[in-house]
Amino acid sequence: MKCPRNPYAITKGALGRQAGSTLIEVLVSVVLLSLGVVSAMQLVTVSVKERSVLKYKIAATQAATELAERMRANQLGVRAGLYNDTLSYSEASDLVTDVTITTAPCGSTGCTDAATLVDTDLGIVRYNLQQSLPGAALTVRAQTYTAGANQIKIPNASTIYVAWLEPVTDTQVVDGATTPTLLNQATNGCPNSFTTNASGNVRCLGLSYQP
Repeated sequence: MKCPRNPYAITKGALGRQAGSTLIEVLVSVVLLSLGVVSAMQLVTVSVKERSVLKYKIAATQAATELAERMRANQLGVRAGLYNDTLSYSEASDLVTDVTITTAPCGSTGCTDAATLVDTDLGIVRYNLQQSLPGAALTVRAQTYTAGANQIKIPNASTIYVAWLEPVTDTQVVDGATTPTLLNQATNGCPNSFTTNASGNVRCLGLSYQP
């Protein structure tokens, strides 16, 4: 007499199909995990770069605010236009001053005239910038007005620009070669012609000063 077939018995064919399905599931899991790890690493890289950019912007804002407060304390220098300049980025970034030399004219006896105080203010702020920003530069530009543009002209108003070399975060492919995408005059926030012939990824932050 034949024994009845066990309906719950697993045949060799079923075992083979089950093993194949398990292998495919493992491969799919590995691929998905790899994609997740790559995406996470890209997010970490972008986050680190953005954190550096934010740190630079904070330092630039603090420096520009400090100079604005110094200018408010020296209205004679402001009205005479002594803080304003037409320096290029390369010229401004070369103005690295020893802070001990800069503060000497305004030592314990104080500054004797507005021009000396201007030199001291600019020297101190530039020196501090060099300690906190790569390729730091500072320029102060008198605000200009276009005739017939319905603009309100504010006497002795200026814009304080703080510049630095920003990390390159984007690339582009030109003639088959990958090159960094640098900021230009239209995107770097700098005054006109300030970064002409400048090397590097220069970024500017501008702060409007009004007496």
